[in-house]
Amino acid sequence: MNMQGFPVGLQNTFIASLAKFPMRYFILDDSGSMGAEDGQRIVTYNGKKTMIKCSRWKELAETIKFHVHLAQYAKAPTEFRFLNGASSVSIGYPDGNDSENSNLLLAVLDDMAGGGTPLCEHIRAVIQSIRLIADELRLNGQKACLIIATDGESSDGDIAEVMRPLKDLPVWVVIRLCTNEDKIVSYWNSIDEELELNMDVIDDLCGEAQEVCGNNPWLTYGEPLQRLREFGCQVKELDQLDEAKLTKEQLLRVCHLIYGGNIEDYPHPDVNLPGLLEKIDRCNKIVGKVWDPLTKSEQFWINRNKVQSMYGRKFCAIC
Repeated sequence: MNMQGFPVGLQNTFIASLAKFPMRYFILDDSGSMGAEDGQRIVTYNGKKTMIKCSRWKELAETIKFHVHLAQYAKAPTEFRFLNGASSVSIGYPDGNDSENSNLLLAVLDDMAGGGTPLCEHIRAVIQSIRLIADELRLNGQKACLIIATDGESSDGDIAEVMRPLKDLPVWVVIRLCTNEDKIVSYWNSIDEELELNMDVIDDLCGEAQEVCGNNPWLTYGEPLQRLREFGCQVKELDQLDEAKLTKEQLLRVCHLIYGGNIEDYPHPDVNLPGLLEKIDRCNKIVGKVWDPLTKSEQFWINRNKVQSMYGRKFCAIC
């Protein structure tokens, strides 16, 4: 994970999530609408990263390839389900054939998308699987994770009714939207509000980065943060980054989340803001920079000047 640019704090966060979420299910929308050419993906040329346009499916495929390798590397049991055609494939099981299954998945991801959006059928199947392990999950204080990556509405039923049983199961739900269309964003946000599930609705990397910057401009929303959320790592502060300005206590937890170490070593801004800024400076030098999808350049994870401006004495959020 060092090669993927994950600071030690995010590595520790990922490892901790494996114990909390021992099983993951990805439902991947490979319908015809995913061929629309309004996606974006990161490419590296001459050692520098840039963003290029592509189809929604290509954007999602590049994302899922990362998660396939991550599940394989971490031995994290994960089932990948496609809406059309391809059979489900599992990665990360102790007795599984990860090499063969990984190659099969990558071949499907390199194929073209086409077909409808039968989300209900696949959600029902995942619900049934979770029910079989629900008692064991509850006994161990764990949850399963369901990640739905889609650009549309279900074509085979009332999605809210089908998802309703998830309220009574130990599960964390992530909706990874593959479009910025207002209609689709509203569709999934309304489901979130209606069902009140343990659920996070996230946009693509650039969309999330814009929302995070609007509320917490001191943080660079790098790709590793997006990938952690897509993989189902449930951290309250990450869920709130794009919703509101974080409190000072949450600021400290995000510093710890990224940089690692002991949280007690991060001075509270109410007590010693200069000390916290010095700590951020030291950590930035150690951790280095991350590619910022908004500025299209390398930036420190946390901008100490913006922290100083936002969390100085004039900042009055409840701590």
